[in-house]
Amino acid sequence: TFREFPNQQISALVQCGEFSETVPSRARTVHMYYNHTLCVPIEDPEQPAHITFLVEDAPHATFGIKPSALPRGSVQELIVPPAVRNPDTGLMELELDSVRMLKVMVKAEGFGLDAAGPATSPLPNRPATANADGAFRQLSDGELEKQYNRLSSLEGTTVAIDHSAGPTADDMQSDNSSEDRPILKTLIVKLVDNSDPAASKDPGAELCVGFHAQQVRRNSSCKKRSEATAWNEEFELPLSEQGADELTVVVFHHRPQAHEEEYGRVDIKLDFLPWDFPTPHAITPHVRNAAGELVPHPDGAVFNLMLTASSAPYLSAQGKGVPSLLAGGMGLYVKVLELMDYTAEMVFCAEGDRKDVMLQMKCGDETAETPLRPRVVHQCYNEEFAFPVLDPDQPLKLTLVQDGAEVAQFGLKLAGLPRDAFQEILI
Repeated sequence: TFREFPNQQISALVQCGEFSETVPSRARTVHMYYNHTLCVPIEDPEQPAHITFLVEDAPHATFGIKPSALPRGSVQELIVPPAVRNPDTGLMELELDSVRMLKVMVKAEGFGLDAAGPATSPLPNRPATANADGAFRQLSDGELEKQYNRLSSLEGTTVAIDHSAGPTADDMQSDNSSEDRPILKTLIVKLVDNSDPAASKDPGAELCVGFHAQQVRRNSSCKKRSEATAWNEEFELPLSEQGADELTVVVFHHRPQAHEEEYGRVDIKLDFLPWDFPTPHAITPHVRNAAGELVPHPDGAVFNLMLTASSAPYLSAQGKGVPSLLAGGMGLYVKVLELMDYTAEMVFCAEGDRKDVMLQMKCGDETAETPLRPRVVHQCYNEEFAFPVLDPDQPLKLTLVQDGAEVAQFGLKLAGLPRDAFQEILI
C-alpha cells in the first residue's frame, strides 16, 4: 500500500513480556528488507511476542508469534498475517485477507529450563504453523484454510512441519544440537465408531474428529451424523517416553452451506495407558455452559476409541508398507495424510449427492493414485506410496479428480526436501 503514502519511513517495535526493542526504520516500499536479528528472553512461552510496525511513531500493523508453538532448537521460517482488534469481542484476530505479510526466521531454545536442568520432561521439536494463530485465539479449520489459501498465492511458500525422527545432517554439524532431542514413542489412536442419539434432529450434518498430541494434529474423515457411525480410522501421534502426555480430542460439526463449528472437546490424560497394549476408551465431548463450566454435550454422543501407547519410536513404521525403492538410487516416500476441501459442502449442496474423488500422483514417469473417497471437507487417507527419483529437479505433481474431471492441482519441488528425514507439508 506504500504508493498511497510516498516518502514514509517504517520502523518495527518488538515486545515480549518486559522485553522491548526497536528495529531501525526503512523506507516504505512493497518489500522492506530488514535482516535484523534479536535475541528475545522468554519468561512465559504462552505469552506472544508482538511485532508492531510504526509509521511516524504511530502503530501501523501488528503481528504476533506464540513461542510455545515453535519447534525447539531448529530454525523455522514463518509468514505471519497481521492482527486487528475485533470491536465486538475486544480480541485480537488475524486479518486473513490482509495485503500485508511479515516474514521472519525464528529459533526457540531453552524453554522450561533452569540452572538445575529440565523442570519437566524434555519437550520434543514442535511444529510451527505459518499462521501464529496461538498468539491471539484459536482459529477454526475454515479460517486456517483461508489463510493457507492466502499463503499459497505467495510464490515459493510452503507450510512445513518438521517431524524428523532423528538428527539430520545439518544437526550433526553442531556439537550439541541433538543432545536435548527427546526420544519420542508412538501413540496409536483408532477412532472406532460413535453413538449419536440426537442425529435425527440434525439432518444433513456431518462430524469430524481431530486428535492433538505434542502439537501434532490428525483429523478423521467427515461422516454424516447417524445414530451409529463407523469410522475405523487409525492415526499415529508422538508420545513422550514417560507416557504422561495429554491427548486432546476435538469434534467438529459441519452443516450444509455453513461454517465449520466446534461441537465439543475433551482432554485425556494418558498416564493410565499400559505400554504396547490396546486399551478401549469411550469419550463424551464437553461444551461450556452459561457459567463457563465444561459439561457433557447435551446431545449425549459417545465416541469409542482404541488407544495404544507403543514403545516403538515415533515414525519408525513409516515406509515399511511400500515396496523397496531402487537399490542405490534416490527415492521419494509419500504418505498422503489428509485432504482438506472447504468447497466440498458447496458442491454437495449444489449437486444434492456426495461425489467421490481420487488423488492422482506423478513423479517422473511413475504414477500412482489413491482409492476413491467421498468428497468431504476432511478426508483421511493414510495411504503410502514410493517413487524412484531420477531427477530431483522434477516436481511431484498431484491432481484431484472427480468423475474424470480435474478439480485441483498441487505441486511439490523435491530439491528442497530434507534427505532421509520425514517432513510434513501442507500444499
